[in-house]
Amino acid sequence: MMKKRGQLFGQPIMYVFYAIVAILVLIFGIRVAIQLKDKSDLMEETVFFSDVEEKFNKVYRDSYGSSISMKDLKVPSHILEICFTDFSQDKDLNNITIAKLRDLIDAAYDAGASDNVFIINKDMGDSSIEIEKSFDLEGNNSVLCDKLTDRELDMRLINMGQWIRAQHI
Repeated sequence: MMKKRGQLFGQPIMYVFYAIVAILVLIFGIRVAIQLKDKSDLMEETVFFSDVEEKFNKVYRDSYGSSISMKDLKVPSHILEICFTDFSQDKDLNNITIAKLRDLIDAAYDAGASDNVFIINKDMGDSSIEIEKSFDLEGNNSVLCDKLTDRELDMRLINMGQWIRAQHI
């Protein structure tokens, strides 16, 4: 009789232990999945920046007057807006719709930064890179932005000899 009573008291403890282990596995699994998603977003962003830079390099290597569309680039879904800057022009940030992006580019102007391509993410994170080719922007603007709601970069690059012109399509 004592043996059965000990077994009855042991079973609930085992179920509690199983429940705790299952909860820990779920928490760990969810945490790993979130970290994997963040790393995936970062990788997509890195590939996107690399593709943008390759477009600049490709049109720069082409002959004068040649152009290349940037519509075919695979834009990550988490990127809301991209802006190209020409720091040689007077600062005019009026066409930037997202305040955090405007502040980022304003700070880059004031700091004399070398990065000239800026993006903003859905979580309001930001990134930037430097395109090392000389370029100017349509209408001699200081900033040329594209909202990426359609996940297409609606811009074209034109070889102007010693520099590249970026403009909306």
